[in-house]
Amino acid sequence: MTQRTVTLDDDVSALLDKEAQRKGVPADEVLNEKLRRVLEAESDAPTGRRFVIRGPFLRAREGITFDDIDALLDETEGPWRR
Repeated sequence: MTQRTVTLDDDVSALLDKEAQRKGVPADEVLNEKLRRVLEAESDAPTGRRFVIRGPFLRAREGITFDDIDALLDETEGPWRR
């Protein structure tokens, strides 16, 4: 186990102490658990590359417009859809 000196903001220190007291464990155990969880989650995070799906370009059939969605749904599904 490695020892390090870490300076915490007062509010973070208070939250750490409160959590340690709630769990009934030492503050360093809570800090290790929280840091481990955050650092592992960040290492599993996406690399920033965009996810792109390339598909065919779809067009609406002639006479169909997407300007009035209610009218389009009435036309395709019927007025009883409501």
